[in-house]
Amino acid sequence: MSFFAKLFGRRQGGSEQAARHRAGRPGEPPAGRSEGESGRPLFRDEVAGTAAGDAPGGIGAAPTRGCPRCSTPNPASSRFCSQCGAPLRAGTGEGSSETTSTISISGIEAYEAEMTGQSAAPSLSPEAQAAVDALPPGSALLVVRRGPNSGSRFLLDSDLTTAGRHPESDIFLDDVTVSRRHVEFRRRPEGGFTVSDVGSLNGTYVNRAQIDTVVLTTGDEVQIGKYRMVFYAG
Repeated sequence: MSFFAKLFGRRQGGSEQAARHRAGRPGEPPAGRSEGESGRPLFRDEVAGTAAGDAPGGIGAAPTRGCPRCSTPNPASSRFCSQCGAPLRAGTGEGSSETTSTISISGIEAYEAEMTGQSAAPSLSPEAQAAVDALPPGSALLVVRRGPNSGSRFLLDSDLTTAGRHPESDIFLDDVTVSRRHVEFRRRPEGGFTVSDVGSLNGTYVNRAQIDTVVLTTGDEVQIGKYRMVFYAG
């Protein structure tokens, strides 16, 4: 074989070898790849979508616990049942102080069945009665009837008194059922006080009825979260 034949033969062979790497016709697997390999992804991105986070059930649901009274599932950090309002005694610690828990007013009434529908203001202790009798004109007193710190008294003696779970509230009600800014008590120019809900999560109730703003009279029961307070005008 001549030198040129050998040279051209090598070139021809080289062309055939190079042709193996050329793209095949449409519908045919690429040359140089077996049929078993034709379905493999060409790029890493083609399999990136099957990440662990995309798999169903990759992240478990938030832990819950059942209400001991109605069996409704509630978040594990809840202190009260969202359905019936019963306390959830078992449990994990309370959640963030920035969170307000929802409650059911009807559930609280059922839980406090010993009240038997009484709506009249309860009799005061001698000490509380003396405080009411000593109220100056233009002031009022709130006495906690039910809830945390039962028996506590809060004086209303300014044109505006704020109440809520915010540490700077005039009346600080430290419970997760109370919004940070829950209500405002305002003194009226003609005398007396009003109470207004300021966008709380659980609402504000006077004599078991939800209110936006209402004028208070002696003996009215104001409910803010779990707190039930009786209003006494001076």
